[in-house]
Amino acid sequence: FEVDVGDLNYRLDYGDQGEKKTPSKEQFDEMVSMIKGNELSKLFKVDQLQSQMAKGRVFCGFKEGRYNFAPTFKVLRQKELAYTPERSPSWCDRILWHSMTKEWIEQMDLGAGFDIDTSDHKPVYTVLRMPVYNLPSITDHTVSSITIALDQVKCFRLPTMDQNGLADPYLHLMGTFFPDSPSNVSKVIKKTLNPVFDNLPEIKSSVLNPERLKHCFLIIKIADKDLITSSTIGYTVLPLRWFLPERHKTTKTKMFRHRIMKGGIYIGNAVIQGQVTIRVDKKG
Repeated sequence: FEVDVGDLNYRLDYGDQGEKKTPSKEQFDEMVSMIKGNELSKLFKVDQLQSQMAKGRVFCGFKEGRYNFAPTFKVLRQKELAYTPERSPSWCDRILWHSMTKEWIEQMDLGAGFDIDTSDHKPVYTVLRMPVYNLPSITDHTVSSITIALDQVKCFRLPTMDQNGLADPYLHLMGTFFPDSPSNVSKVIKKTLNPVFDNLPEIKSSVLNPERLKHCFLIIKIADKDLITSSTIGYTVLPLRWFLPERHKTTKTKMFRHRIMKGGIYIGNAVIQGQVTIRVDKKG
């Protein structure tokens, strides 16, 4: 789970406010009137963060609750709620979350401390319900080995990385359930934005308990090879619980197809797809 909390400084795009982003007296009065009239949903339609998230430019995969209370910025330092006319009243103070498990975070409460008068922001609080895990042991004594294999891995529409308009991509497999080593890196596919990766190395898991592996993730880093250094193109993350065989079986194969991300945003329309096979070998 990841929870991001803070003054993210996203404002309201309410009307044309010029380069200084200062509302006119008429615009300011209109917004204050809407807040007093509890027409918050109309104001939230021009919220910058919601707009950027909808376009896949920030906080991809994150969620947040409904801000059914007045904007928390920019306020006078007093208990009575009042805004300064230099800025549009805005929900700058936000709480977002992201889950990579099948159990989702549930928001029980979201509000603001309007009685606090020590800042030009009113603090925002939340109550979140999330599961707490009692992780299984890393070893099941009936298991002799667990192998993860990737096949038919392809990327489409990678961004241009070189002056020739192409890239020299390769993959780096990472995770907490196996040691990092040069053998976890694929060969470089030269001069292409749509590489196909064959003969990827098998991963021998150091965690020998399928129940524990359900809480592990395989990270695939897509990078571009230069003459001296390498540049990261992006990542995808595969929860192993998607690919683990059922208790009565030893092998499972499943396809995946993900948009490639970097820094929490999608990299254009770049996509990676492939097939994962996990084999669990029993002792005896």
